[in-house]
Amino acid sequence: MNTIENPMWGMTPERIWSRELIMNPKQPILIGDVSTMLRPGITPQDFDNQVEAMVASSFNTDARYIAARQLDTALNTTIRNIVTNENPNNLLIIFPGNGSNTVKQENPSVWNTVRTQYPTMSIKANRIFTENSPTNVVIDLTNNEERQIKEKQYTSVLVIDDVIAKGLTLNKIRETIQPITAPNAAFFAASWFLRSDANVQGYKKIASIYRYSAIEGYPAMNSLSTWLRGDEKSKAVLDAYTKRYIQYEYGFKKAITILKEMTTYEK
Repeated sequence: MNTIENPMWGMTPERIWSRELIMNPKQPILIGDVSTMLRPGITPQDFDNQVEAMVASSFNTDARYIAARQLDTALNTTIRNIVTNENPNNLLIIFPGNGSNTVKQENPSVWNTVRTQYPTMSIKANRIFTENSPTNVVIDLTNNEERQIKEKQYTSVLVIDDVIAKGLTLNKIRETIQPITAPNAAFFAASWFLRSDANVQGYKKIASIYRYSAIEGYPAMNSLSTWLRGDEKSKAVLDAYTKRYIQYEYGFKKAITILKEMTTYEK
């Protein structure tokens, strides 16, 4: 595969956000992303109330809970601000990995808007972990996806994801797609959350609802779906989280059980 030199590859993107989260050290952020997984008769507000009660009774530091479903309008506005001046026929919108699937589920108006107006792709993006920290991302385009990008030669690419933390996914997407689309194609990104020290290169603009940081280091960010799935990875994440942040372990685990019973995740 030949590499096409693009003057924007080394650029630092313009960053735009509408809300700021500056957390104390070890003050976690919790994302409520299971509104589509609630059992019949359980309302999203019921679930939110239970999470707030858990935070108040179990954490040894103040945690910030944000329900993703309430970010629908804000994310729609964020995306419109990016695509307004772009040609819809030459703009490809990419949803990478599990996080972006959550965006589609929790913010249905975003998904319904973009899929009816622009070409979209939901691509595989698998993170590689070293000692529980992501260190690389593998982007796996199907043959059809690669063929479409080569044939259409998109001049703009917008990546929509839930959280931009280190910037690994964005960088790998650009490195994968840039050589096979139009020369000098402009890359953009939109998300619920952007970590202040995300190392993203080659994008023209990144727009997020929240930019988050901490006085020292950076705050932990966890989605409730990760805790409630119940698989081995979920249990490992929850155990590590409990040791670091939870003051009353028994009450916390009981609260997690209650939350899980409110969803359709297997017990």
